Amino acid sequence: MTPEQVRDWVRKAVAQGADVIKIYATKSIREGGGQTMSDAQIEVACTEARAADKRIWVHAHGASAIRAAATARNLVALGQAQVLRPAHVGGAGRSRLEALGNA
Repeated sequence: MTPEQVRDWVRKAVAQGADVIKIYATKSIREGGGQTMSDAQIEVACTEARAADKRIWVHAHGASAIRAAATARNLVALGQAQVLRPAHVGGAGRSRLEALGNA
């Protein structure tokens, strides 16, 4: 998907009544957790969720996607749409989030 297609997808989900947007920015940890969405796609999803006054849940196992989600979280105004804090982060992911002040 292009970033514009991601934006359209978020808008469609909101129009259909979504309260929270969930995106899968990485593969399963069993598959190595590799990033499946570009940083731009993650940022657009977060920004569009904010514009719709919705929260976004980013499924991210790999360090690069965790960083992209944390960066996107810092780009959206807290108190409106925000990337939800991860429930299950360990190893390198937790240390990266702690370094960003998002743990």
